[in-house]
Amino acid sequence: MNQLKTLKVKRVTELNSTKVHDLTVSDVQHYITDNGVINHNTGPEYAASIILFLAKAKLKEGTEQTGIIVTAKPNKNRFVQPKNIKFHISFNKGMNPYIGLEEYISWDNCGIQRGNWITVAQYEKLSGIDKEKCRRHTYLDDKEKEKVYYFQPKDTARKLCVEHLNESVELNRLYTPEVLTPEVLQKLEPIVADKFRYGTEELSVDAISEMLNGKEHAEENA
Repeated sequence: MNQLKTLKVKRVTELNSTKVHDLTVSDVQHYITDNGVINHNTGPEYAASIILFLAKAKLKEGTEQTGIIVTAKPNKNRFVQPKNIKFHISFNKGMNPYIGLEEYISWDNCGIQRGNWITVAQYEKLSGIDKEKCRRHTYLDDKEKEKVYYFQPKDTARKLCVEHLNESVELNRLYTPEVLTPEVLQKLEPIVADKFRYGTEELSVDAISEMLNGKEHAEENA
């Protein structure tokens, strides 16, 4: 405790330990003891596994504010990659849980994408490159008769083609449970998880040995 005599200690809190005390030093967030160790008053920040900073912006329809757009910025995250996300909170409808999923939606991922339905005859008239972009879609109509169409992607299309509905819908229907069904969300889950998950690649024994040998050689040459 002799080291503490050179500090202006504001408070000493016992932590039910004979060896450890939580020190709060006046006017500073860190301090240096006589042994050269840098200490901090921000223990909770270092102990936390996740720290989020939230910012808001106006959510508008035309010139009228109808809610807020919240940006969650992870200042620290030990479990997933710290990437920003946004979500909308409407004053009238609350939070839409589907906002943000448009980034992961495509025909190959979940059977939803901007584009048009074309018939088999229209498909046969396309060039080889355009045919490669299309996806064949079959379903049974009300009379149990098989229907065959092709989905043709088009970024400027005014509607979304939805595989499980066997039809096109307006763009504003994307964020609804009729389009983003539990089955669709289940398909998207591993795709979204891959974006945030930390790498899981394990080093082989040979790779680890090579790294250790390289470190030993570097220390010998130093």
